[in-house]
Amino acid sequence: MDLLRHTFATRLVEQKVPLTTVMELMGHSAVSTTQRYVEVLKEEKRSAIEGLSGFLRPESLFSATRLNGAKARMKFEDVRLPSWLQTGPEMA
Repeated sequence: MDLLRHTFATRLVEQKVPLTTVMELMGHSAVSTTQRYVEVLKEEKRSAIEGLSGFLRPESLFSATRLNGAKARMKFEDVRLPSWLQTGPEMA
């Protein structure tokens, strides 16, 4: 029965149903309880990161100007991106 509840909550969230609505449908009194039933799928995580991929490209990081007047705090020479975001052999 627990597997069905996890699946139910996860599928509703995947369909962009607000978490508060899922909470009410499941009979929970707190969103934190509902969140324990929602599984974040690997594909959704990947999609979320890919949405930022333009910002995470090494050439963007190296040439990025300071944002909002922030002081430069670190160098990006040692940044290692996940293998599926790497753009070429120079990133090995």
